[in-house]
Amino acid sequence: MLVEVLHSAQRDLDASRHERQADRSVIREVAQCLDASAPVSIGRLRQALLIVQGSEVSGNGSGTLGAGERERLAELFGEAQRRHGGVMERVTRIERALRDFDALGGATSQPPGAAGPGVAGRSSEAGERRAGLHVIGVDKQSDELENDRFADLLFQLLLRRVRLGAAQADVLVVLGADRIRSEALESLMTHAEQGSTRVVLFFEHLRRDAIEIVGSGGAAAAFLVLGNHHEAKEASEFIGSEYKWVESQHTASASRSLTQTSSRQESVSTARKLGLSGSLSGPSLNASLGQDRAEGRSYGEAFGQGLEYASAEERVREAVLATEVLMSLPATGMIRVAVLPGSGRRPINIDCHPEIALSPRAARAASTAA
Repeated sequence: MLVEVLHSAQRDLDASRHERQADRSVIREVAQCLDASAPVSIGRLRQALLIVQGSEVSGNGSGTLGAGERERLAELFGEAQRRHGGVMERVTRIERALRDFDALGGATSQPPGAAGPGVAGRSSEAGERRAGLHVIGVDKQSDELENDRFADLLFQLLLRRVRLGAAQADVLVVLGADRIRSEALESLMTHAEQGSTRVVLFFEHLRRDAIEIVGSGGAAAAFLVLGNHHEAKEASEFIGSEYKWVESQHTASASRSLTQTSSRQESVSTARKLGLSGSLSGPSLNASLGQDRAEGRSYGEAFGQGLEYASAEERVREAVLATEVLMSLPATGMIRVAVLPGSGRRPINIDCHPEIALSPRAARAASTAA
């Protein structure tokens, strides 16, 4: 457990695994030199590391080691290991890290539900009965580095109890899960699932570790307002997208026509005829005069109008919830996303405003109607 705390900030898994194995080996060898009649407390372990280094410190009661323990610790590592094996550097680093946990030495003697310095505990019931709500937190007024150490130690204690099946909780709620590595959170969820314990993780920001863990194990996710554009985009991508038919282009045309025709016809013809003829009785003169006139007029008009509209659609994939929606949620609103079998998503819009939740028309139970 101490090794996991010391390397909680290590992101390189291969380097972390090597360093954890080396530190665990040193701690185990030192602890084996202590008498089994007394518990291996933080104070006793730190004093043992100081003796391995050759340093003497005044004991504080429970941390005082006996003569036999001191002799075994002084002969634990050979001269070659001390000079060339890097053991002393590792022993010194572990001992300095354990100084932050000296305050926990007296926490083991306190009654259940109590907490040591730097750790705040609150239970809804006193005594040894199982509490309905048990709250354990790290004091935010403590030093930042000490705060981080206590947070990592508190999580490792919780993980150890869950792994051993001693958590005895129906639901575990982890606030500030941003500070815990995703591998440790996945381990907690795996062991809790085996013990039929539900885990609720609260992330302040949707960053790398949160993105890796959100929705894993078929769990549901809930997003409150996300002011950061990148975090809102990650949430939108997690919720998913769906196919939609959208108009890709459209064409509209209108036409009008007007045709007018007009014609006029007029004709005039004149004929004159003069003739001279003779006969036995004597000559005769014949004359005729004629004139014809024709006039006509015609008018025509044609009007036409045409309208035409054409559109084309294409199938595209769009986000179910746009980034702007997650950035503009009210303070009392959230988007709950249920992870369905087959990686499906079902988002639900929830508003916890008291005026809505306590309205006389609000249902007190979920409707079973289809």
